[in-house]
Amino acid sequence: MAFHPEKIGGKSFYQSEPLIARLRGIIRDYPEGVGILKELIQNADDAKATKVEIILDWRIHQFQNLPDNRMEKLIGPAILVDNNQVFKDQYLESIKSLG
Repeated sequence: MAFHPEKIGGKSFYQSEPLIARLRGIIRDYPEGVGILKELIQNADDAKATKVEIILDWRIHQFQNLPDNRMEKLIGPAILVDNNQVFKDQYLESIKSLG
């Protein structure tokens, strides 16, 4: 009897956790220092980018009209990382299935 994987239907089954919880865990467990910047540059390289810009934004913005007061934590200094490749649907799928 021949095996025909293309005829097998089904759904992936594995343990999962909410994306936000997974991202928090990754950030919490990430080593301090320049490791995160190296990871962001590696991501750009994986996407075949030829240019990466890392911008440190030290501004603190006004927060009077935020839709949720918890967002106040997000208005301070930030790092913006940009590369010259398009963010593809497959990247989002990879992020959604971290780990």
